Amino acid sequence: MTEEGYHEFTGKAWDAVDSIYYDARCSLLSARVERSPWEGILISDRFPVVAQVLLR
Repeated sequence: MTEEGYHEFTGKAWDAVDSIYYDARCSLLSARVERSPWEGILISDRFPVVAQVLLR
């Protein structure tokens, strides 16, 4: 999965700079970039990358 998450407080993402690494002991169930502001504000210059993994 490659999605832009860096937005430099503009809210418009233009670069993919964050990663989540895992190995064969895990299965990736889902991954996404959370683009929703928190209480109407951007709390970081990056959107969080969120993953759901299954540990074997």
